[in-house]
Amino acid sequence: MAKSLELKSWRALIVFFLFIIFLMLILFRMAYLAFIQDDFLNNKGKDLTEGLRPIKILRASIYDRNMIPLATTINQYDLYGLKGLEKDDIPFVISGNSIKFVENKLTKKSLIKKDLSLEELEKIKKLRNNYLEIEEVESRIYPFGEQFSNMVGFAGKDGKGLEGIELIYDEVLSGEDGLKRIYKNRNQEPFKKPEILREPYKGEDIVLTLDKDYQFIAFKNLIEGIKKFEAKGGSVVILDNKLGEVLAAASFPAYNPNNPNRKIQRNRVLLDAFEPGSIMKPFAYALALANNTIEANSKIDTDPGSLILNGRKIVDPKNYQSITAREVIAKSSQVGASIISLSLEGNTLIEGLKSFGFSKALSIDFPSINFGSINQRENISKHEIASLGFGYGLTASPIQIARAFSVFANDGILKDFVIIKGDYVYETRLLESSINQEVMKSLELVVEEGTGVLARSQFAKVAGKTGTTHKVSSSGGYDDSSYIGSFAGITEIANRSLTIFVTLDEPGLNRYSGGTIAAPVFSEIVDDIYHLSL
Repeated sequence: MAKSLELKSWRALIVFFLFIIFLMLILFRMAYLAFIQDDFLNNKGKDLTEGLRPIKILRASIYDRNMIPLATTINQYDLYGLKGLEKDDIPFVISGNSIKFVENKLTKKSLIKKDLSLEELEKIKKLRNNYLEIEEVESRIYPFGEQFSNMVGFAGKDGKGLEGIELIYDEVLSGEDGLKRIYKNRNQEPFKKPEILREPYKGEDIVLTLDKDYQFIAFKNLIEGIKKFEAKGGSVVILDNKLGEVLAAASFPAYNPNNPNRKIQRNRVLLDAFEPGSIMKPFAYALALANNTIEANSKIDTDPGSLILNGRKIVDPKNYQSITAREVIAKSSQVGASIISLSLEGNTLIEGLKSFGFSKALSIDFPSINFGSINQRENISKHEIASLGFGYGLTASPIQIARAFSVFANDGILKDFVIIKGDYVYETRLLESSINQEVMKSLELVVEEGTGVLARSQFAKVAGKTGTTHKVSSSGGYDDSSYIGSFAGITEIANRSLTIFVTLDEPGLNRYSGGTIAAPVFSEIVDDIYHLSL
Protein backbone atom coordinates (compact mmCIF):
# COMPACT_ATOMS: atom_id res chain seq x y z
CA MET A 1 0.00 0.00 0.00
CA ALA A 2 2.82 2.37 0.98
CA LYS A 3 4.72 1.57 -2.25
CA SER A 4 1.60 2.32 -4.27
CA LEU A 5 1.19 5.74 -2.63
CA GLU A 6 4.88 6.49 -3.12
CA LEU A 7 4.64 5.61 -6.84
CA LYS A 8 1.61 7.84 -7.29
CA SER A 9 3.45 10.65 -5.50
CA TRP A 10 6.40 10.38 -7.95
CA ARG A 11 4.05 10.35 -10.88
CA ALA A 12 2.29 13.46 -9.61
CA LEU A 13 5.62 15.15 -9.10
CA ILE A 14 6.76 14.31 -12.62
CA VAL A 15 3.48 15.57 -14.06
CA PHE A 16 3.84 18.74 -12.00
CA PHE A 17 7.39 19.37 -13.26
CA LEU A 18 6.37 18.67 -16.83
CA PHE A 19 3.49 21.07 -16.42
CA ILE A 20 5.86 23.74 -15.08
CA ILE A 21 8.28 23.14 -17.97
CA PHE A 22 5.52 23.37 -20.58
CA LEU A 23 4.13 26.46 -18.86
CA MET A 24 7.56 28.09 -18.91
CA LEU A 25 8.01 27.19 -22.59
CA ILE A 26 4.65 28.73 -23.38
CA LEU A 27 5.46 31.86 -21.39
CA PHE A 28 8.88 32.05 -23.05
CA ARG A 29 7.30 31.64 -26.49
CA MET A 30 4.74 34.30 -25.68
CA ALA A 31 7.47 36.65 -24.51
CA TYR A 32 9.57 35.87 -27.60
CA LEU A 33 6.66 36.58 -29.91
CA ALA A 34 5.58 39.67 -27.95
CA PHE A 35 8.93 41.34 -27.60
CA ILE A 36 11.37 39.86 -30.11
CA GLN A 37 9.10 38.95 -33.03
CA ASP A 38 6.74 41.86 -32.50
CA ASP A 39 7.75 43.87 -35.60
CA PHE A 40 7.88 40.79 -37.81
CA LEU A 41 4.42 39.62 -36.77
CA ASN A 42 2.92 43.08 -37.08
CA ASN A 43 4.35 43.40 -40.57
CA LYS A 44 3.14 39.90 -41.43
CA GLY A 45 -0.30 40.80 -40.25
CA LYS A 46 -0.26 44.00 -42.24
CA ASP A 47 0.80 42.06 -45.31
CA LEU A 48 -2.29 39.91 -44.91
CA THR A 49 -4.68 42.78 -44.19
CA GLU A 50 -3.04 45.77 -45.84
CA GLY A 51 -1.40 46.46 -49.17
CA LEU A 52 0.13 49.29 -51.19
CA ARG A 53 -1.25 49.98 -54.63
CA PRO A 54 -0.21 52.58 -57.20
CA ILE A 55 -2.79 55.08 -58.38
CA LYS A 56 -2.10 54.88 -62.10
CA ILE A 57 -2.51 57.87 -64.38
CA LEU A 58 -2.55 57.89 -68.16
CA ARG A 59 0.36 59.47 -70.03
CA ALA A 60 -0.57 62.89 -71.38
CA SER A 61 -1.30 63.32 -75.09
CA ILE A 62 0.44 65.02 -78.00
CA TYR A 63 -1.79 67.10 -80.28
CA ASP A 64 -1.45 68.95 -83.56
CA ARG A 65 -2.19 72.69 -83.69
CA ASN A 66 -5.94 71.99 -84.03
CA MET A 67 -6.02 69.65 -81.01
CA ILE A 68 -6.15 66.50 -83.13
CA PRO A 69 -4.42 63.72 -81.13
CA LEU A 70 -1.12 62.51 -82.59
CA ALA A 71 -0.25 60.33 -79.59
CA THR A 72 -2.64 59.32 -76.84
CA THR A 73 -3.02 56.61 -74.19
CA ILE A 74 -6.09 54.45 -73.74
CA ASN A 75 -7.07 51.67 -71.34
CA GLN A 76 -7.16 48.29 -73.02
CA TYR A 77 -8.74 45.16 -71.55
CA ASP A 78 -7.23 41.70 -72.15
CA LEU A 79 -8.95 38.41 -71.30
CA TYR A 80 -6.99 35.57 -69.66
CA GLY A 81 -8.00 32.04 -68.78
CA LEU A 82 -6.64 30.69 -65.48
CA LYS A 83 -5.38 27.17 -64.77
CA GLY A 84 -8.34 24.80 -64.62
CA LEU A 85 -10.55 26.68 -67.05
CA GLU A 86 -12.60 24.20 -69.07
CA LYS A 87 -12.73 24.54 -72.84
CA ASP A 88 -16.51 24.71 -72.83
CA ASP A 89 -16.33 27.76 -70.54
CA ILE A 90 -14.55 29.91 -73.12
CA PRO A 91 -17.01 32.77 -73.66
CA PHE A 92 -19.09 32.42 -76.79
CA VAL A 93 -18.15 35.99 -77.75
CA ILE A 94 -14.55 34.86 -78.30
CA SER A 95 -13.75 32.97 -81.48
CA GLY A 96 -10.75 31.83 -83.45
CA ASN A 97 -8.51 31.32 -80.40
CA SER A 98 -5.57 28.95 -80.55
CA ILE A 99 -5.27 28.09 -76.85
CA LYS A 100 -3.83 24.67 -75.98
CA PHE A 101 -5.92 22.49 -73.64
CA VAL A 102 -5.04 19.25 -71.88
CA GLU A 103 -8.08 17.05 -71.44
CA ASN A 104 -10.24 20.09 -72.19
CA LYS A 105 -8.65 22.15 -69.38
CA LEU A 106 -6.03 24.84 -69.21
CA THR A 107 -2.84 23.82 -67.42
CA LYS A 108 -1.56 27.39 -67.04
CA LYS A 109 -2.71 30.98 -67.28
CA SER A 110 -3.20 31.81 -70.96
CA LEU A 111 -4.16 34.86 -72.99
CA ILE A 112 -7.50 34.34 -74.67
CA LYS A 113 -7.98 37.70 -76.37
CA LYS A 114 -6.37 41.13 -76.38
CA ASP A 115 -8.25 44.43 -76.53
CA LEU A 116 -11.79 43.39 -75.71
CA SER A 117 -14.62 45.50 -77.03
CA LEU A 118 -16.99 47.09 -74.49
CA GLU A 119 -19.70 44.63 -75.57
CA GLU A 120 -17.39 41.64 -74.97
CA LEU A 121 -16.29 43.11 -71.64
CA GLU A 122 -19.85 43.38 -70.33
CA LYS A 123 -20.79 39.86 -71.47
CA ILE A 124 -17.73 38.33 -69.78
CA LYS A 125 -18.45 40.15 -66.51
CA LYS A 126 -21.97 38.73 -66.49
CA LEU A 127 -20.60 35.16 -66.73
CA ARG A 128 -19.06 35.49 -63.20
CA ASN A 129 -16.56 32.74 -63.98
CA ASN A 130 -13.67 32.73 -61.49
CA TYR A 131 -11.43 31.08 -64.09
CA LEU A 132 -11.72 34.08 -66.37
CA GLU A 133 -9.59 37.12 -65.55
CA ILE A 134 -9.66 40.57 -67.15
CA GLU A 135 -6.48 42.61 -67.02
CA GLU A 136 -6.50 46.36 -67.61
CA VAL A 137 -3.43 47.65 -69.46
CA GLU A 138 -2.41 50.99 -70.88
CA SER A 139 -1.86 51.24 -74.62
CA ARG A 140 -0.16 54.16 -76.43
CA ILE A 141 -1.87 54.88 -79.74
CA TYR A 142 -0.55 56.87 -82.71
CA PRO A 143 -3.59 57.58 -84.95
CA PHE A 144 -1.60 58.84 -87.96
CA GLY A 145 1.08 56.16 -87.92
CA GLU A 146 3.95 56.81 -90.32
CA GLN A 147 3.02 60.41 -91.15
CA PHE A 148 4.25 61.82 -87.84
CA SER A 149 6.50 58.96 -86.67
CA ASN A 150 9.85 60.65 -87.32
CA MET A 151 8.78 63.72 -85.35
CA VAL A 152 6.46 62.43 -82.60
CA GLY A 153 8.45 59.22 -81.97
CA PHE A 154 7.02 56.62 -79.59
CA ALA A 155 6.92 55.43 -75.98
CA GLY A 156 7.87 51.95 -74.76
CA LYS A 157 5.76 49.37 -72.93
CA ASP A 158 6.70 50.96 -69.60
CA GLY A 159 5.25 54.26 -70.78
CA LYS A 160 8.62 55.99 -71.11
CA GLY A 161 9.38 58.02 -74.23
CA LEU A 162 12.03 56.44 -76.44
CA GLU A 163 12.09 58.57 -79.60
CA GLY A 164 11.25 62.05 -80.85
CA ILE A 165 8.91 64.38 -78.97
CA GLU A 166 7.95 61.44 -76.73
CA LEU A 167 11.56 61.24 -75.55
CA ILE A 168 12.53 64.89 -75.27
CA TYR A 169 9.35 65.79 -73.36
CA ASP A 170 9.06 62.52 -71.43
CA GLU A 171 8.98 64.13 -67.97
CA VAL A 172 6.36 66.65 -69.06
CA LEU A 173 4.09 63.94 -70.50
CA SER A 174 4.60 61.32 -67.78
CA GLY A 175 3.44 63.07 -64.62
CA GLU A 176 3.68 60.83 -61.53
CA ASP A 177 1.59 57.92 -60.25
CA GLY A 178 0.03 58.21 -56.81
CA LEU A 179 0.12 55.66 -53.95
CA LYS A 180 -2.64 54.29 -51.69
CA ARG A 181 -2.92 51.79 -48.85
CA ILE A 182 -5.78 49.29 -49.09
CA TYR A 183 -7.33 47.26 -46.24
CA LYS A 184 -8.75 43.74 -46.65
CA ASN A 185 -10.00 40.89 -44.43
CA ARG A 186 -8.88 37.26 -44.46
CA ASN A 187 -11.11 36.67 -47.47
CA GLN A 188 -9.17 39.39 -49.26
CA GLU A 189 -12.26 41.62 -49.33
CA PRO A 190 -11.95 45.36 -48.66
CA PHE A 191 -13.35 46.38 -45.27
CA LYS A 192 -12.09 49.97 -45.03
CA LYS A 193 -11.75 52.97 -47.34
CA PRO A 194 -8.27 53.14 -48.92
CA GLU A 195 -5.82 55.66 -47.49
CA ILE A 196 -4.22 58.01 -50.02
CA LEU A 197 -0.50 58.21 -49.29
CA ARG A 198 0.52 60.25 -52.34
CA GLU A 199 -1.74 62.11 -54.71
CA PRO A 200 -1.09 61.47 -58.43
CA TYR A 201 -0.60 64.29 -60.86
CA LYS A 202 -1.21 64.09 -64.58
CA GLY A 203 1.44 65.08 -67.09
CA GLU A 204 0.93 68.07 -69.36
CA ASP A 205 -0.37 67.65 -72.89
CA ILE A 206 1.96 68.82 -75.66
CA VAL A 207 0.43 70.87 -78.50
CA LEU A 208 2.59 71.02 -81.62
CA THR A 209 2.50 73.70 -84.30
CA LEU A 210 2.22 70.92 -86.91
CA ASP A 211 -1.03 70.66 -88.85
CA LYS A 212 -2.26 67.16 -89.70
CA ASP A 213 -3.62 68.27 -93.08
CA TYR A 214 -0.40 70.01 -94.13
CA GLN A 215 1.56 67.03 -92.84
CA PHE A 216 -0.56 64.65 -94.92
CA ILE A 217 -0.04 66.77 -98.05
CA ALA A 218 3.71 66.94 -97.45
CA PHE A 219 4.03 63.22 -96.67
CA LYS A 220 1.85 62.07 -99.57
CA ASN A 221 3.64 64.17 -102.20
CA LEU A 222 7.05 63.28 -100.78
CA ILE A 223 6.38 59.56 -101.13
CA GLU A 224 4.98 60.01 -104.64
CA GLY A 225 8.07 62.01 -105.62
CA ILE A 226 10.41 59.41 -104.15
CA LYS A 227 8.69 56.65 -106.11
CA LYS A 228 8.50 58.63 -109.33
CA PHE A 229 12.15 59.68 -109.31
CA GLU A 230 13.47 56.44 -107.74
CA ALA A 231 15.01 58.23 -104.76
CA LYS A 232 16.15 56.55 -101.54
CA GLY A 233 14.49 59.07 -99.27
CA GLY A 234 13.68 62.71 -98.73
CA SER A 235 12.02 65.37 -96.65
CA VAL A 236 9.56 68.26 -96.81
CA VAL A 237 9.35 71.26 -94.48
CA ILE A 238 6.45 73.73 -94.51
CA LEU A 239 6.77 76.95 -92.48
CA ASP A 240 4.20 79.59 -91.59
CA ASN A 241 6.32 82.68 -92.19
CA LYS A 242 4.16 85.15 -90.28
CA LEU A 243 3.70 83.03 -87.15
CA GLY A 244 7.20 81.56 -87.08
CA GLU A 245 5.78 78.03 -86.77
CA VAL A 246 6.51 74.71 -88.44
CA LEU A 247 3.33 73.43 -90.11
CA ALA A 248 4.73 70.18 -91.52
CA ALA A 249 7.93 68.19 -91.23
CA ALA A 250 7.68 65.05 -93.36
CA SER A 251 10.49 62.53 -93.62
CA PHE A 252 10.79 59.25 -95.49
CA PRO A 253 11.59 56.39 -94.94
CA ALA A 254 9.27 56.37 -91.95
CA TYR A 255 7.93 53.65 -89.63
CA ASN A 256 4.70 52.66 -87.91
CA PRO A 257 5.02 53.57 -84.20
CA ASN A 258 2.03 51.32 -83.39
CA ASN A 259 3.97 48.24 -84.51
CA PRO A 260 6.04 46.70 -81.67
CA ASN A 261 8.47 45.38 -84.32
CA ARG A 262 9.01 48.85 -85.79
CA LYS A 263 12.33 49.73 -87.37
CA ILE A 264 13.26 53.26 -86.34
CA GLN A 265 14.02 55.73 -89.12
CA ARG A 266 15.75 59.07 -88.60
CA ASN A 267 14.05 62.43 -88.85
CA ARG A 268 15.72 63.78 -91.99
CA VAL A 269 14.26 67.26 -91.48
CA LEU A 270 16.20 67.81 -88.27
CA LEU A 271 19.04 65.26 -88.36
CA ASP A 272 20.31 65.29 -91.94
CA ALA A 273 22.90 67.94 -92.79
CA PHE A 274 24.21 68.13 -96.35
CA GLU A 275 25.87 70.61 -98.69
CA PRO A 276 22.92 72.59 -100.10
CA GLY A 277 24.43 73.51 -103.47
CA SER A 278 22.86 76.28 -105.56
CA ILE A 279 20.17 76.86 -102.91
CA MET A 280 22.83 79.09 -101.27
CA LYS A 281 23.29 81.52 -104.20
CA PRO A 282 20.53 83.95 -103.12
CA PHE A 283 22.22 84.35 -99.73
CA ALA A 284 25.54 85.33 -101.28
CA TYR A 285 23.63 87.73 -103.54
CA ALA A 286 21.78 89.27 -100.57
CA LEU A 287 25.01 89.73 -98.59
CA ALA A 288 26.76 91.33 -101.56
CA LEU A 289 23.88 93.80 -101.96
CA ALA A 290 23.87 94.52 -98.22
CA ASN A 291 27.63 95.18 -98.24
CA ASN A 292 27.45 97.30 -101.41
CA THR A 293 29.94 95.13 -103.29
CA ILE A 294 27.50 94.79 -106.18
CA GLU A 295 24.35 96.61 -107.27
CA ALA A 296 21.01 95.27 -108.42
CA ASN A 297 21.71 96.26 -112.02
CA SER A 298 25.33 95.05 -111.97
CA LYS A 299 26.49 93.03 -114.94
CA ILE A 300 28.45 89.88 -114.19
CA ASP A 301 30.85 88.71 -116.89
CA THR A 302 30.86 84.90 -116.84
CA ASP A 303 32.69 84.54 -120.17
CA PRO A 304 34.05 82.00 -121.19
CA GLY A 305 31.72 79.99 -118.92
CA SER A 306 34.46 78.85 -116.56
CA LEU A 307 36.73 80.19 -113.86
CA ILE A 308 40.00 78.83 -112.44
CA LEU A 309 40.69 79.50 -108.76
CA ASN A 310 43.63 78.03 -106.86
CA GLY A 311 44.22 75.63 -109.74
CA ARG A 312 40.64 74.31 -109.67
CA LYS A 313 38.09 74.90 -112.40
CA ILE A 314 34.53 76.11 -111.85
CA VAL A 315 32.28 75.51 -114.86
CA ASP A 316 28.81 76.55 -116.03
CA PRO A 317 26.71 74.25 -118.22
CA LYS A 318 27.03 76.91 -120.94
CA ASN A 319 28.67 80.28 -121.47
CA TYR A 320 26.15 82.83 -120.21
CA GLN A 321 28.55 85.67 -121.10
CA SER A 322 27.51 88.99 -119.50
CA ILE A 323 24.37 88.64 -117.34
CA THR A 324 22.80 90.60 -114.51
CA ALA A 325 23.23 89.50 -110.91
CA ARG A 326 19.53 88.64 -110.89
CA GLU A 327 20.06 86.36 -113.89
CA VAL A 328 22.97 84.68 -112.11
CA ILE A 329 20.41 83.40 -109.59
CA ALA A 330 17.77 82.56 -112.22
CA LYS A 331 20.18 80.62 -114.45
CA SER A 332 22.07 79.24 -111.42
CA SER A 333 25.47 80.22 -112.81
CA GLN A 334 28.34 78.77 -110.80
CA VAL A 335 30.80 81.26 -112.31
CA GLY A 336 28.49 84.20 -111.60
CA ALA A 337 27.87 83.07 -108.02
CA SER A 338 31.64 82.72 -107.52
CA ILE A 339 32.26 86.28 -108.71
CA ILE A 340 29.51 87.59 -106.40
CA SER A 341 30.97 85.68 -103.43
CA LEU A 342 34.50 86.85 -104.17
CA SER A 343 33.31 90.46 -104.11
CA LEU A 344 33.00 89.93 -100.36
CA GLU A 345 35.71 89.39 -97.80
CA GLY A 346 35.82 85.74 -96.78
CA ASN A 347 35.00 86.56 -93.16
CA THR A 348 32.15 88.86 -94.23
CA LEU A 349 30.59 86.05 -96.27
CA ILE A 350 31.00 83.49 -93.48
CA GLU A 351 29.60 85.74 -90.75
CA GLY A 352 26.79 86.73 -93.08
CA LEU A 353 25.80 83.12 -93.65
CA LYS A 354 25.88 82.57 -89.90
CA SER A 355 23.49 85.48 -89.45
CA PHE A 356 20.97 83.53 -91.57
CA GLY A 357 21.21 80.71 -89.02
CA PHE A 358 23.64 78.39 -90.77
CA SER A 359 25.81 76.39 -88.34
CA LYS A 360 23.78 77.88 -85.48
CA ALA A 361 21.64 76.14 -82.87
CA LEU A 362 17.87 76.02 -83.36
CA SER A 363 15.21 76.77 -80.77
CA ILE A 364 13.73 73.33 -81.45
CA ASP A 365 14.42 70.64 -78.85
CA PHE A 366 14.96 67.27 -80.48
CA PRO A 367 17.33 64.34 -79.82
CA SER A 368 20.63 64.64 -81.77
CA ILE A 369 19.46 67.64 -83.83
CA ASN A 370 22.05 68.66 -86.42
CA PHE A 371 23.29 72.27 -86.55
CA GLY A 372 25.44 71.87 -89.66
CA SER A 373 28.84 73.50 -90.18
CA ILE A 374 30.69 76.15 -92.21
CA ASN A 375 34.25 76.07 -93.51
CA GLN A 376 35.77 79.00 -91.63
CA ARG A 377 39.41 78.05 -91.37
CA GLU A 378 42.10 80.69 -91.36
CA ASN A 379 43.69 81.57 -94.71
CA ILE A 380 40.61 80.32 -96.54
CA SER A 381 41.32 80.16 -100.29
CA LYS A 382 39.48 81.99 -103.06
CA HIS A 383 38.14 78.69 -104.38
CA GLU A 384 36.72 77.89 -100.93
CA ILE A 385 35.10 81.34 -100.68
CA ALA A 386 33.57 80.87 -104.13
CA SER A 387 32.36 77.39 -103.14
CA LEU A 388 30.48 78.78 -100.16
CA GLY A 389 28.60 81.03 -102.57
CA PHE A 390 27.25 78.09 -104.54
CA GLY A 391 26.63 75.79 -101.60
CA TYR A 392 29.75 73.71 -101.00
CA GLY A 393 31.99 73.93 -97.94
CA LEU A 394 29.05 74.15 -95.56
CA THR A 395 26.32 71.78 -94.43
CA ALA A 396 22.79 72.51 -93.25
CA SER A 397 19.66 70.60 -92.33
CA PRO A 398 16.36 71.05 -94.22
CA ILE A 399 14.87 73.00 -91.30
CA GLN A 400 17.84 75.40 -91.33
CA ILE A 401 17.58 75.96 -95.08
CA ALA A 402 13.82 76.55 -94.88
CA ARG A 403 14.24 78.95 -91.96
CA ALA A 404 16.92 80.92 -93.84
CA PHE A 405 14.70 81.18 -96.95
CA SER A 406 11.83 82.47 -94.82
CA VAL A 407 13.88 85.66 -94.36
CA PHE A 408 13.06 86.57 -97.98
CA ALA A 409 9.37 85.82 -97.38
CA ASN A 410 9.37 87.96 -94.21
CA ASP A 411 10.77 91.08 -95.89
CA GLY A 412 14.27 90.55 -94.48
CA ILE A 413 13.34 89.41 -90.96
CA LEU A 414 14.79 86.17 -89.54
CA LYS A 415 12.54 84.18 -87.23
CA ASP A 416 13.57 81.23 -85.09
CA PHE A 417 10.79 78.78 -85.92
CA VAL A 418 9.21 76.61 -83.22
CA ILE A 419 7.33 73.30 -83.16
CA ILE A 420 5.69 73.66 -79.71
CA LYS A 421 2.58 75.84 -79.78
CA GLY A 422 3.02 78.87 -77.55
CA ASP A 423 6.83 78.87 -77.55
CA TYR A 424 8.41 82.30 -77.97
CA VAL A 425 9.44 83.13 -81.55
CA TYR A 426 12.63 85.18 -81.66
CA GLU A 427 13.01 87.53 -84.62
CA THR A 428 15.53 90.05 -85.90
CA ARG A 429 15.94 92.11 -89.07
CA LEU A 430 18.76 90.93 -91.35
CA LEU A 431 18.10 92.76 -94.62
CA GLU A 432 16.73 96.14 -95.53
CA SER A 433 13.38 95.91 -97.26
CA SER A 434 14.75 97.27 -100.58
CA ILE A 435 17.51 94.65 -100.65
CA ASN A 436 15.08 91.88 -99.76
CA GLN A 437 12.74 92.93 -102.57
CA GLU A 438 15.59 92.66 -105.07
CA VAL A 439 16.43 89.12 -103.89
CA MET A 440 12.74 88.17 -104.17
CA LYS A 441 12.71 89.40 -107.77
CA SER A 442 15.59 87.08 -108.55
CA LEU A 443 13.75 84.15 -106.92
CA GLU A 444 10.63 84.94 -108.94
CA LEU A 445 12.74 84.93 -112.10
CA VAL A 446 14.01 81.43 -111.20
CA VAL A 447 10.44 80.13 -111.48
CA GLU A 448 9.37 82.31 -114.39
CA GLU A 449 12.20 81.47 -116.78
CA GLY A 450 15.06 79.87 -114.88
CA THR A 451 15.90 76.48 -113.41
CA GLY A 452 12.69 76.30 -111.35
CA VAL A 453 9.98 76.52 -114.02
CA LEU A 454 8.55 73.13 -112.94
CA ALA A 455 7.73 74.65 -109.55
CA ARG A 456 5.03 76.86 -111.05
CA SER A 457 1.48 76.61 -109.76
CA GLN A 458 -1.67 77.61 -111.60
CA PHE A 459 -3.21 78.68 -108.29
CA ALA A 460 -0.54 80.75 -106.55
CA LYS A 461 2.46 82.96 -107.25
CA VAL A 462 5.75 81.20 -106.50
CA ALA A 463 9.35 82.26 -105.95
CA GLY A 464 12.22 79.93 -105.13
CA LYS A 465 15.57 78.36 -105.87
CA THR A 466 16.74 74.97 -107.06
CA GLY A 467 19.69 73.03 -105.68
CA THR A 468 21.63 70.01 -106.93
CA THR A 469 24.67 68.64 -105.11
CA HIS A 470 26.97 65.67 -105.34
CA LYS A 471 27.03 63.60 -102.16
CA VAL A 472 30.29 63.00 -100.37
CA SER A 473 31.81 59.61 -101.16
CA SER A 474 32.70 57.24 -98.34
CA SER A 475 36.15 56.91 -99.88
CA GLY A 476 36.70 60.69 -99.93
CA GLY A 477 35.79 63.41 -102.41
CA TYR A 478 32.44 63.42 -104.18
CA ASP A 479 30.45 60.60 -105.71
CA ASP A 480 29.69 61.43 -109.34
CA SER A 481 26.68 59.12 -109.36
CA SER A 482 25.05 60.18 -106.08
CA TYR A 483 23.02 63.39 -105.81
CA ILE A 484 20.66 65.37 -103.62
CA GLY A 485 18.05 67.42 -105.47
CA SER A 486 16.17 70.20 -103.66
CA PHE A 487 13.89 73.17 -104.08
CA ALA A 488 13.17 75.99 -101.63
CA GLY A 489 10.04 77.93 -102.46
CA ILE A 490 7.95 80.81 -101.14
CA THR A 491 4.25 81.27 -101.81
CA GLU A 492 1.10 82.76 -100.29
CA ILE A 493 -2.19 80.86 -100.14
CA ALA A 494 -5.34 82.13 -98.45
CA ASN A 495 -3.42 84.94 -96.72
CA ARG A 496 -0.93 82.47 -95.28
CA SER A 497 2.69 83.06 -96.28
CA LEU A 498 4.54 79.76 -96.64
CA THR A 499 8.12 78.63 -97.11
CA ILE A 500 8.31 75.07 -98.44
CA PHE A 501 11.54 73.12 -98.77
CA VAL A 502 11.69 69.80 -100.64
CA THR A 503 14.67 67.50 -100.87
CA LEU A 504 15.07 64.09 -102.55
CA ASP A 505 18.04 61.94 -101.63
CA GLU A 506 19.85 59.85 -104.27
CA PRO A 507 17.32 59.91 -107.12
CA GLY A 508 17.83 57.79 -110.22
CA LEU A 509 20.47 59.02 -112.65
CA ASN A 510 18.01 59.76 -115.46
CA ARG A 511 16.61 62.75 -113.54
CA TYR A 512 18.44 64.13 -110.54
CA SER A 513 18.58 67.97 -110.61
CA GLY A 514 16.58 69.93 -108.08
CA GLY A 515 14.68 71.70 -110.84
CA THR A 516 13.68 68.37 -112.40
CA ILE A 517 12.70 66.35 -109.34
CA ALA A 518 12.13 68.58 -106.28
CA ALA A 519 10.44 71.51 -108.06
CA PRO A 520 7.52 69.34 -109.36
CA VAL A 521 6.96 67.94 -105.85
CA PHE A 522 6.85 71.51 -104.54
CA SER A 523 4.28 72.44 -107.20
CA GLU A 524 2.03 69.51 -106.25
CA ILE A 525 2.22 70.51 -102.57
CA VAL A 526 1.24 74.10 -103.39
CA ASP A 527 -1.73 72.93 -105.48
CA ASP A 528 -2.93 70.59 -102.72
CA ILE A 529 -2.66 73.33 -100.08
CA TYR A 530 -4.65 75.64 -102.34
CA HIS A 531 -7.46 73.09 -102.65
CA LEU A 532 -7.34 72.52 -98.89
CA SER A 533 -7.94 76.23 -98.32
CA LEU A 534 -11.11 76.35 -100.45
